[in-house]
Amino acid sequence: IYDLAARLFPDCPEANINAAAVALSKRDTRKARSYLSRFSTRQTAFNNMGVLCMLEGNREKAELYLEMAVAAGVERASEVLEELRSRRNLY
Repeated sequence: IYDLAARLFPDCPEANINAAAVALSKRDTRKARSYLSRFSTRQTAFNNMGVLCMLEGNREKAELYLEMAVAAGVERASEVLEELRSRRNLY
C-alpha cells in the first residue's frame, strides 16, 4: 500500500518516506534511496536516511543523520544511534 501511495503521489514526502521505511525493512536499499532522495533534508526522513546509510556501509553519514533525527525528537533514532556506535567500537 505504501509503495502504491508513493507512486500515486510522487511529490508527497510522507508517502515516499513511509514507502522507504518499508523498503528498508526489507533491506532494499536501492528502492529506499529512490524514495528518499528528494526528501533527505526533511526532519521526518532523517531516521530513514540514517538507516539507509548504515545499510549501505556509510557509518559516518549514518551517524550524522541519526544525530539529526535524535535532535528532531525521533525516539527510535537514539536506539539505532547507540547500536551503531557500539558496533563501531567492536571494530
